[in-house]
Amino acid sequence: MKRDAKGGNPGSPGVTLLELLLVMAVLGIVLGAGVGMFATLDLGQRQARGLVKNILRSAQNSATARQAPARVRIDVESGAITAEAMQVIGTWHFERNRWRGAFNLEGTPNGAADLDPDGFIGSAAAFDGVKGSYVEVPVENEPSFDFSAGFSIECAARREPAGGQVVVVGDVAAIEIDNGGTVRGWFVPRIEDKGQPKQGERVLVASEPGLAPTGTWVRIKLEYDRHTLALYVDGVPAASVDEDVAVWPIEKPMYVSGRRYPFHGAIDNVVIGAVVAEETVELPESVKFSGDTPREINFAAGGGLDRDRHPEPLLVTLEYDDGSTRVLFVGTYGTVDG
Repeated sequence: MKRDAKGGNPGSPGVTLLELLLVMAVLGIVLGAGVGMFATLDLGQRQARGLVKNILRSAQNSATARQAPARVRIDVESGAITAEAMQVIGTWHFERNRWRGAFNLEGTPNGAADLDPDGFIGSAAAFDGVKGSYVEVPVENEPSFDFSAGFSIECAARREPAGGQVVVVGDVAAIEIDNGGTVRGWFVPRIEDKGQPKQGERVLVASEPGLAPTGTWVRIKLEYDRHTLALYVDGVPAASVDEDVAVWPIEKPMYVSGRRYPFHGAIDNVVIGAVVAEETVELPESVKFSGDTPREINFAAGGGLDRDRHPEPLLVTLEYDDGSTRVLFVGTYGTVDG
């Protein structure tokens, strides 16, 4: 095989120094442009938007999955955003395990407390209305029993013939039925007096008389969400009052049938819930909420926006240090876009 005078292969001239320099120059231009484009991507902005969307969707998903209200609280000044939802923290059905509830919360019967096979669902706890006839459940040392952000108390009750206190949680919240069939619910608020916490006057709701007739099972629900204390009888709204105050801490046991005013009849299917913070995040320092961002976003059971509080879709606006903004849209059905 012949070689040229310089020893190279015929037809393969090689790469000259000039050509190599030109290639390096082109690569430098391309890489420089790429680095410049990457530098314009503010990962803090993208992260902030993603965090806010995740919190909003978390609350909406919780309302959908649990068929219970959920909300998002936004602290515009600190840049913190929190998802909160009602969670079940205790149930008692009075069946085979008698007085034991879910989460190993054991009840202790006192006086003439007994089991009635003719319950609302299966057996029920039965009481004769005599003082000292109740079931005591030591919830005061359970961290989950924190009603400060909201709570729910549900039960089925059948009065015969008198009424009394049906469920009393730590002397902080209760459901009662009087001798005329009026259903009542109340809680004790936590207020500030000269910088010191103290118990305020009870916040009370009461139904019309006769909603709990003698010998008839009725399903009762008392719910407080730091906006409204609402009472439901057999799923129908019976009374409500607007309120926005914390609930006094639980420091005493729960009583099924009141210790002071015992119930005469049967009680079944007791379910206690509390509003808890599921997730909290803070925005990066380079991002803040705009001043017109809603401080609270409420999702109804099922996942859509609570129409009573939010008749129109909501906008959550993020403001960045470079002067730009990004708007997140929360639709009527709870969808989050942006």
